[in-house]
Amino acid sequence: PLAFVLVTVLTGSVMSIMQWWTLIDNTPNPKDAFQLKLMVVLGSIMIVLTCMIMADAVRKWVSILRQPPARPKREEPGREPVLETADR
Repeated sequence: PLAFVLVTVLTGSVMSIMQWWTLIDNTPNPKDAFQLKLMVVLGSIMIVLTCMIMADAVRKWVSILRQPPARPKREEPGREPVLETADR
């Protein structure tokens, strides 16, 4: 599911940025052109940050999966665990 969502979001983001970029030249109003340029810059920053977050997550997953599995602690035979109560 994560790969599907990531590919979908990045593809949609790139398509939106390309659409905004083509609209900049056709916009007669300078205010609208500025807003489109701002959307292109902010969208590009969001794509870069999304890729950085995913790269960091994958790096962390790999480091966790490379660790040996934790071994359960063995209790000594014949000894019961001591439970403390509020009376003591």
